[in-house]
Amino acid sequence: MLNRVKLYYKKPECIFLGLALIFGVLSLIMMPMYGVPDEPAHFSAAHHFAFGGYRAPKNLWIDKNHPMFIFQKILEPVSDVLVQVKRINFAPIPYIPQMIGLIGAKLFLPTVGGYYLFGRLFNLLFYIIVIFFVIKKVNVGKWVFTTIALFPTSLMLAASFSYDASTYSITFALFAVVLNMFTSDKVTNKHRLFLYLCIFWLASFKTNYILVAAPLLFISSTKFKKNKKKVFFNIDKWVTGFGCIVFAFLGTRMLSSTPTLTQQGGGTITIKHFMHILFNTYVVDFSPTGFSDYADQLICQVFGIFASFDYSLPKLFVLILFSILLFSFLIDDCKIKIPKPLIVSSMIVFFGELVLVANFMYFNWGIPLAGPGVRNAEGVQGRYFAPLIPLFIPFFLWFSNTKVGLRLKNEYVMSTLVTSSTMLCCGLYVLMTWWYYYHLGLKVRC
Repeated sequence: MLNRVKLYYKKPECIFLGLALIFGVLSLIMMPMYGVPDEPAHFSAAHHFAFGGYRAPKNLWIDKNHPMFIFQKILEPVSDVLVQVKRINFAPIPYIPQMIGLIGAKLFLPTVGGYYLFGRLFNLLFYIIVIFFVIKKVNVGKWVFTTIALFPTSLMLAASFSYDASTYSITFALFAVVLNMFTSDKVTNKHRLFLYLCIFWLASFKTNYILVAAPLLFISSTKFKKNKKKVFFNIDKWVTGFGCIVFAFLGTRMLSSTPTLTQQGGGTITIKHFMHILFNTYVVDFSPTGFSDYADQLICQVFGIFASFDYSLPKLFVLILFSILLFSFLIDDCKIKIPKPLIVSSMIVFFGELVLVANFMYFNWGIPLAGPGVRNAEGVQGRYFAPLIPLFIPFFLWFSNTKVGLRLKNEYVMSTLVTSSTMLCCGLYVLMTWWYYYHLGLKVRC
């Protein structure tokens, strides 16, 4: 029995499964309704796609000045129909888990608390199931995926109506497929199937994240089927690439075509000016509009800033989680030579995402809020970049194997570090949620 426990303790996917279930369920119950960033918009979209139209019970729209909790509303029946005139600007695919939860609640527990309980629960289960198999099946970087997926911020978003549960889990899955295609002997049809599915899913609502598949441009042709005749290019590789384009196109066809804030308040800027925007956003943290809580502390936002950013983990605990993340990069004893094109392209994609996010937020939030004179990209948040952290896996594998030779050879060391630190930080997150909302009566700010 003890040997069996030790065997599972060495498996990061089992550690993730246990801790994600415990703290994920605690989070979905403890967090006030609409307490998670952008949850009102995500709830509205999920309800719209689940039942059609914009008609919904009035008492599902909680008074933000008096935050309510699921257990307080678990027996209150839904009543009074509200016609919501706000247009839904989201695609339905990332809301499939929440939609299933809402339909289940209508059948088995048609109460205010029941709607929130089932919707959040199914979103959490989707997140846990996808990431469990990502960790189980990926050839390298298992501990990196485990650590990021167990950050308190990650679990808070997963245990809500937010489509960040899909963003995190499907982006992880896409890059896991990329890593496996590089580290496997051959590219199989199973690789292609999951590659296309992930690209289609992400392209339907978060187009920029499909760029994590870009390193496949540099994968060796020897990984694919050999052509019967020598030709200028490998046909199988080109067909795979063409398939990626097709599935990305099909996914983007589901995006909303409503006018964006860019079209309403846009403009043009020079490259020199935009370089200043990037510097102000990511380095000097300059925020003249008063929305500094959305633009600063980007690193802290990855690990633990909660409930519309009204409270966060103390810096000491952020440092603990950052240290555990660093250790997780160094635990892999990878026997496979990491191709340099994979290392370089992964790093380029990560820093390219910084530019893309800043560009989008500058035109879609910064200018509309403060006018063309705004000097930073308002609205950039650390949670946008957490799913992209695995892009550093190839670099750290190369660095630890060739430069420093540093590895944590004892898997029990890493297992203990991740388990203990996660329990400590997630436990503190739950305690702080109780303190701020139950004890102090903090208002929900959506």
